[in-house]
Amino acid sequence: GSGYSYLRNVRRGKPNGNWSATWRDAESGIALRAIFAPTDEAVLAHGEPSRRPNNPRELDYVILRNTGEGIRSRFISAIEPVEGEAQIESIEVVTQTDTSVTVKVRHALGTDLITHTVSPSGSTFSLQRSNPDGSLARLIQVGPGSQSAGGQQLAIDGALSGRVVSVAPETSSIEIERDRDSL
Repeated sequence: GSGYSYLRNVRRGKPNGNWSATWRDAESGIALRAIFAPTDEAVLAHGEPSRRPNNPRELDYVILRNTGEGIRSRFISAIEPVEGEAQIESIEVVTQTDTSVTVKVRHALGTDLITHTVSPSGSTFSLQRSNPDGSLARLIQVGPGSQSAGGQQLAIDGALSGRVVSVAPETSSIEIERDRDSL
C-alpha cells in the first residue's frame, strides 16, 4: 500500500496561494495555527498516531505535495500558538535557491525577514524584524554570515563547534563545551 492506510476522512485541495489550518484544544481554547506557502496539493485527514503513553487517540494530519518532472520540494510554514486573535497575517517566499530560502512574515508586531541557508559547514539563520512603521527593531544572526538593515550590521565570521554538556529547561539555558579547534 501507500503507507497512509491509517488516515481517514481524507480531504484534498489545490491551494491558490497561502492558506492556513488551525487546531484548537476544546478544553483550554488554545489553538495552534499554521500558515502554509503555496503547494500543488494539500491533503487533510484524521488518523491514529502510534500507540505511546499520553498520545491522543486521533490526530489531524496535513500532507503537502508538489507534482511534476524532476521537482525538488521545500514546504514552508509559519506556526504560532494562539490564545485569542492570531498575530501572523501572511507569509511570502521572497527568494529561493538550492541552498537558501528567504521568507517575509507579516504579523501584529511588524515584519520579519527570515533567511535559512545550508552549506557544507552548516546552517545559518538570520532574522530582521521591522516595526509596523518600517523602522528596524531587531537583527539576529545564528551561524556564520552577515546581514545589514537600518544602518546596522551584524556579522559572525566563523562557526563554533562543540558538544552539548547540559540542558536546563527551567532557565532556558544550554551549556556547550567548545571544541579546541573551533574559533
